[in-house]
Amino acid sequence: MLESQVLLLRPPAGGSRVIADAGRGSPVGFARWQPPEGGWWGRLFGPVLCVHEQEEAPLVFTVRRDPLWWAQRAVYDAEGFCVGYVTGRGVRDRNHLLYAQARPGGGGVVYEGRTGEPLASAVPTAEGLELTFTQRVERDPFAKMLLLAAALFQQ
Repeated sequence: MLESQVLLLRPPAGGSRVIADAGRGSPVGFARWQPPEGGWWGRLFGPVLCVHEQEEAPLVFTVRRDPLWWAQRAVYDAEGFCVGYVTGRGVRDRNHLLYAQARPGGGGVVYEGRTGEPLASAVPTAEGLELTFTQRVERDPFAKMLLLAAALFQQ
């Protein structure tokens, strides 16, 4: 899924959201809300968004409320290591440094890096939200995880 340069986030249906390769139109993954794990502590932070590859459904990353900063969501890779945070219109790295800021542009949203360079754009289409990564993040799966997580919460 993260190998694709343009992803199509189809509208949610039946508790799941299909993620397709926009060029081919074929599903490459899906996002699904899972109930919180654990007792009262898990319920306190609410459900977890799990993003999976399509084939055999391996986990790619999860998104859950941050235990320290209620207004942000923490993004974890498949091994459970923190990749970064999504905070409203901001995307932060694992050190809480601003990585990208969402700004209106191109009929949707452009995610710009710290120095103003575009990293990705998310534009609504008839089929869903089209997320296009720039060459700047082409080989950075963690950056793509963060930007995809931000786009999933954009709507």
